[in-house]
Amino acid sequence: MKSLLFTLLIISSSSSVGEELKIAVAANFKTTAQKIVDKFSQKTSHNVTLISASSSALATQIYHGAPYDLFLSADKERAQWLIENARADADSLIHYATGQLAFFTQKEKITSVDELKTSIKSQTGKLAIANPKFAPYGLSSLELIKRIGVKNEVSSKLVTGNNVIQALQFVTSGNAQSGFVSLSQLKENNQTSHYFVLPRHLYPPIKQYAVITKHGSSNTASKAFLNFLTIQSKTTISNSGYLIGDSNE
Repeated sequence: MKSLLFTLLIISSSSSVGEELKIAVAANFKTTAQKIVDKFSQKTSHNVTLISASSSALATQIYHGAPYDLFLSADKERAQWLIENARADADSLIHYATGQLAFFTQKEKITSVDELKTSIKSQTGKLAIANPKFAPYGLSSLELIKRIGVKNEVSSKLVTGNNVIQALQFVTSGNAQSGFVSLSQLKENNQTSHYFVLPRHLYPPIKQYAVITKHGSSNTASKAFLNFLTIQSKTTISNSGYLIGDSNE
């Protein structure tokens, strides 16, 4: 009986000791991820560190051995690439959020696609987007520009940021007249006007996927956080300007 009690005490003690958890998160989701981490930490004893950059940069770091336990990508491709290269666990791959694209300008109010097209064609300043080579928001922005028929008009006006955060900074600083940015970033910056949320059929969906890395596969906190992200954080994600991900995908 004493032996059994001693064993139970050891298990109880070890489970109460928090683990170190390092999460690589796409730049656009960092602020939202921090809100989720704060709530997660309140309910557990795990110590979580966020590392933020573009999805492309983070995926490359993980590929080369960066000790991150989870990867919250802004797209599926980078997470899938890590799986294909034995750097992440395929069974853990999950769609946790979908980003929403918005057109932002401080000079006028846009309320329709027709007004958007007229504004872009007539503007004389720069149009900011995230770099399509590295950022899913940039890739979707470029496709939207093609679909609304203003590619020729903006070819000499485009300025690209490393990520969607920098694209927004170009507009707020006045270095760009307008920009295609994420709705979540506008909400985080308390922007209440001068932006137009773009109809989702005009651009490829910005589906964001999370995956547990091979480094994090033995860390029990990794799965705990992934469950918390997808099951208990839906309100936080929605309030931050994202659409809820489909965990069945």
